[in-house]
Amino acid sequence: MTMADRAAQKIAQRHFSIRPLFSIVVPLFRTPLSFFSEMTSSVLAQTYDNFELILVNASPEDDALACACRELSAIDERVRVVTLDNNYGITENTNAGVDVARGDFVSFFDHDDLLEPDCLYWYVKGINDYPDTDLLYCDEDKLENGHLSFPYFKPDFDVFYLETNNYVCHMLTIRRELLLRLERPNSELDGAQDHAMALATGDMARNVYHVRRVLYHWRIHSSSTAGNVAAKPESLDAGKLAVARHLALRGERASVENLEDMPHYYRVSLTRASSSSVMVYGRSDDLEVRADTLRDSLPDSVAEVISVAIPSHSALVPTLLAAARSARGEYLVLCSDDVVLPKGNWVEELVSFCARTGVGIVAPVVLYPDGTVRDAGVVCSLEGALRPEFRDFFFEGSPHVRGLLRCPHTVSAVRGACLVIRADLFAEIASSLTGCPGLFWDVALCLEARRRRNLATVVLPSVQVSAPVPELALGGRKSEVLRAYVSGRAWLFKNWPEFFSGADRFYSRQMRQDGYYGLADYR
Repeated sequence: MTMADRAAQKIAQRHFSIRPLFSIVVPLFRTPLSFFSEMTSSVLAQTYDNFELILVNASPEDDALACACRELSAIDERVRVVTLDNNYGITENTNAGVDVARGDFVSFFDHDDLLEPDCLYWYVKGINDYPDTDLLYCDEDKLENGHLSFPYFKPDFDVFYLETNNYVCHMLTIRRELLLRLERPNSELDGAQDHAMALATGDMARNVYHVRRVLYHWRIHSSSTAGNVAAKPESLDAGKLAVARHLALRGERASVENLEDMPHYYRVSLTRASSSSVMVYGRSDDLEVRADTLRDSLPDSVAEVISVAIPSHSALVPTLLAAARSARGEYLVLCSDDVVLPKGNWVEELVSFCARTGVGIVAPVVLYPDGTVRDAGVVCSLEGALRPEFRDFFFEGSPHVRGLLRCPHTVSAVRGACLVIRADLFAEIASSLTGCPGLFWDVALCLEARRRRNLATVVLPSVQVSAPVPELALGGRKSEVLRAYVSGRAWLFKNWPEFFSGADRFYSRQMRQDGYYGLADYR
C-alpha cells in the first residue's frame, strides 16, 4: 500500500456517513514479543482510526508481555488492557474482551497475525454501502518467515459450505448488538469458537458483507493451525460440536462427522423423509425401457418414475412442465435419459438436502465415464459466463481444492442432467421461462429461484452420476452447437443481467473464471 493510497483513503473516509467504532479483541497467551509488536503495529497503522484495541492478557506471569501491554496503552489511548488471573482458554478469554467492548462492531483478531493497513477502511466502506450489514469477513493468506503465500479468495457467504468448514475465519467482525443476543460460547468450543459465532450470526444477520481483498495474514508457526492441524487437535471435535449445535438450533435432524483425510472439514448427513417423482426425460427410442429399469432400483420414498419424451429442444420446458403438473411427489428428480444413476440412497440424499430451508435446487456431481468432471456447477460471470466448474478435472484424484469437490456448496447454477427441485417451485418458475430456446433452461431455473425466492442452488458431491459426452459435441455439427450456445446465452443475458455483471459470487477468484481448473492470472 503506497503513501498515495493512504492519503486517498484518508480523504475518502471523510465522506462516510457511518463511522462505526470497532472493538478489536485480541486474546493473548504467552505471546512472543516479536509477534506482539508486529500484530499491534498492524492494528495501530490502520488508515481508519475509529477503533479500540482490547488486549486480553491471560498470562500475567509473563512480565515482559504485561509490561509491553502497559507501555502500549500508555502511548495510545485506543489500547485497552484486560488482565486475567489465569488462562481460561481462548473462548472464555475472548469473552472477557467482548464484555468490555464499547464498539458498534466487534472484530476477532489472533495474537500472532497481521492486518493490512486498510482492513478497517474496506470494512467501513462495506458498512456504508450496505448499512444493514451485521457480519463481515475478508480474504486472507498465510505468513511464514516474512513471506506471504497461499492466498484464499473466498466465496460470498454460503451457510451450507460454512457448515463443512470455517472458510469465513478471518477477520470475523460482528455487530455488537447482534453478538450480545447470541448464545455465549464456552470452553467446549475452544479452537472453533469463531466457527460457532459465524454460523450463529449468519443465521440472524440481515446482511453479510465479504470484502474481496486479502486484508488478513495468518501466521504459520509451530503453535498455529495455519500450518499444522495437530497443533490444536481439540479444535477438530470442537468444530463438529459447533456445526451440530448450529443444525440443532435450525431444527435439522443430522449427524456430523470429520471428513476423511481433510482435517477441519465436516460431513453433514441429513435425515428427512419426503416423497419424490423421478422424471426421466429425453429423445431416445428406449426412454420407457430406461424408466422401467430404474423403477426396480429406487426406494419406497419415490412415488413414481415418469418417462417424458421431448419432441424438440424448444419444447423441453413446456413438456417437462406438463408432466410435472401431474406428478404425485413433493419433489421432482429430473434426470436426462443419458445419465447412469448410482445405486443406494442417492435419491434420499438429494431430496433431504433440497428440503432444507433456503435451498431451491440440488444437483450431484456429473462425471464422464472416465471419471472426469462434466458438471459440478456453472460459473455465471462477465468473464466466464456459463462455463462449467472443474470441467475435465479427475474427481477421485483431486487434491480437494478447498473441499469444493467433497463438500456441499452453493453455486450460481447447475445443468439439468440430474437435479432435484420442489414440484410446486418448478411449476412456478418453469411457467415463467417464456421464450426459452431450450439450451440453458436449467441455468435459468436456478437464477430465477434465487431472484424470485432467494433460494440457493447447491452441488452435493457425495452423490455422483455418470453421463457421456453430449451427442451434439460428437456429431461434428459445430455451427449448430455454436448457434444454440450463442442464442441461449443471449437469452440469459437479456433476462438475468444482474448475474453476469461481474465475478461469480460463489466461485473463488483464485480459480480461472472460464471454469477450468487452474489459478487465475492476477496482475
